[in-house]
Amino acid sequence: MGAVLLIQDGDFSKKIYPAFERSWKDMPCVGPHKGPAQPQNWCINGVVSDDLPDDDAGEPGDKYMVIFRWDNVKKVTWTKVASGDGIVKDEGKYYISGSWTCWDPEELTTDSSGWKHTIEVQKTPMQLQFSMSRNMDKLQCLYPDVDEGETGDAFSKVCLNEYSKGKKWDITEGREGDVFRITLERDPVDSSEISVTWEKIDTRPLKIPAPRYFLVGTFNNFGADEEFIEMTYNNEKKAFIHDITLTKVPTDFAIVQNKKLDESIHPDKSECSQIQAHQVVGPDDSGAGKYWQIGKSAADKAAEKSVFSIVLQFEPKLGVSWKKKGR
Repeated sequence: MGAVLLIQDGDFSKKIYPAFERSWKDMPCVGPHKGPAQPQNWCINGVVSDDLPDDDAGEPGDKYMVIFRWDNVKKVTWTKVASGDGIVKDEGKYYISGSWTCWDPEELTTDSSGWKHTIEVQKTPMQLQFSMSRNMDKLQCLYPDVDEGETGDAFSKVCLNEYSKGKKWDITEGREGDVFRITLERDPVDSSEISVTWEKIDTRPLKIPAPRYFLVGTFNNFGADEEFIEMTYNNEKKAFIHDITLTKVPTDFAIVQNKKLDESIHPDKSECSQIQAHQVVGPDDSGAGKYWQIGKSAADKAAEKSVFSIVLQFEPKLGVSWKKKGR
């Protein structure tokens, strides 16, 4: 699979792109201009699928000619011009995104063959759930063939495409402190054959990562789209802090630990202003529907585009507060 994007005069603010994501050839073009925040690309389909034309299907090493014309309308098309010998070298880099790093990607180590990729991870209270990607490309996600919200095991078929949301592997065996080697391997003869396996290799003194804290709220669909805003620890104030720009008044928010929605720090009541009497609770799984509201109180002087600094502190006691900047 190959993704295609055009730019004019080498300027990425002058993108020419398809009218919708993962577009096939001969479809409407848009631009040149800056384009949407989420890039939209044409897709040369190397693998037969239900939603793209079969005549683009090819094998590793096949070559395609891409043609762009701008007459009365802009048009992108392509055709396969040569078949390869089936011998290719995988020059991609592979990354793992796991629960132990709050889903931040880590690069796997590649062996001399270029087809085997490994990483060692330790089981902690943050568990060992993960997915993978090639070149951190959202169209090249690697994940188990399970339903959304379910987890796979070492016997699960491996998928390689963009439909990975809510699908991950879970290493359930072992105890905290056990170290596992996770291996991703592709067949050099048939690169569509992919395996993801793991084995316990050691038990070591437990190293628990420091907890991290993320904002969820009106501004990111409360984390439902797996987008989180990390708060930064301020040594001087001994607190976690992040500034947000309001796009709506009031703006609801809570705080989650390690990107886990069931580890929420929240008020003990819904639609809570900071001047109301309330308790700060958590991290726990009882935060559904319980959020703070910036702008509920007139004292906030909140307006769209105003910037507020949100503060999470643990000493002398757990507390959450916010303050408008520039006043």
